[in-house]
Amino acid sequence: MATQAPHESDGRVVYKGTCRNLKLGTHSGPAAVRMRVPEEGEGIVSFVDGHYGEQTVDLTTQCGDFIVRRKDGAWAYQLAVVVDDALMGITEVVRGRDLLLSSPQQIYLAKELGFAPPRFTHLPLLCNTEGQRLSKRDRSLDMGALRSRFEAEDIIGLLAYEAGLQESPNRVTAEELVAGFDWKKIGCEDIILVEN
Repeated sequence: MATQAPHESDGRVVYKGTCRNLKLGTHSGPAAVRMRVPEEGEGIVSFVDGHYGEQTVDLTTQCGDFIVRRKDGAWAYQLAVVVDDALMGITEVVRGRDLLLSSPQQIYLAKELGFAPPRFTHLPLLCNTEGQRLSKRDRSLDMGALRSRFEAEDIIGLLAYEAGLQESPNRVTAEELVAGFDWKKIGCEDIILVEN
């Protein structure tokens, strides 16, 4: 079992190394297992995101030692996704920009495990009028409700329009969008969807 992805909206706490130098067996009760990151200035991870460009993160000051197994025994998202991607031969990852700060941890972990990290491309998020990301985790979108009100081509057309891939929200199939797809057409700002 693996935990859910750590989204930017969950908040980010930099681990201060409280238990970093404890010896095995000296902790009473269950404990999380963390990936030790290098000292400040030595844990720099740089990569080029396919949409947001050059990214540089110092794992020590912006993350700290990060959990790879929770104290309840569940594998943490960072480890699970790195191993899963590597074993499946994934070379390209496309996901929401709320996971942009997870990429440096995953790149570092992949390299430490001897895997070639995939290339990452992050997209703007779909948000409600309050700026909160829409997600199945938060039950923001119910596929059953969407299917009862819209056909797939209607939803694809609206999303393509909001993302800048077409000039109007007209119905379109995914296949029809492929021919004119260009990352440069997609903005960097989150997309605010107003429900009608």
